[in-house]
Amino acid sequence: MTTAAAAPQPGQAGKACTIHLSEVLKRPITDKAGEPLGRLSDVVVRLRSPGLPLVVGGVARVGGWEVLVPAAQVSSFDGEVLKLTKRGVGSGWGRHQPTAAPPAGAVRRP
Repeated sequence: MTTAAAAPQPGQAGKACTIHLSEVLKRPITDKAGEPLGRLSDVVVRLRSPGLPLVVGGVARVGGWEVLVPAAQVSSFDGEVLKLTKRGVGSGWGRHQPTAAPPAGAVRRP
């Protein structure tokens, strides 16, 4: 799978990198302040021909909810943790509270 680098190194703007699915699945996700949000449970790709699929987002498991995280909201991946560009996940959603309403766009999965 291929994704445009969210936070390119100097001189690498616009370059794509290849990351294996096994490298990112079940990795922790944090907000920009480093607060843990959940784990990556799946990725969303756009198939294109020719070439590798382009990652357009991920699915974060936050408590019992699955929330779509657009690839543009991922600021970095250091091989261990996916860090987002803002606080929380979902529109207007802050840190997950188990007794709170679900994040915007969340889907309950068993």
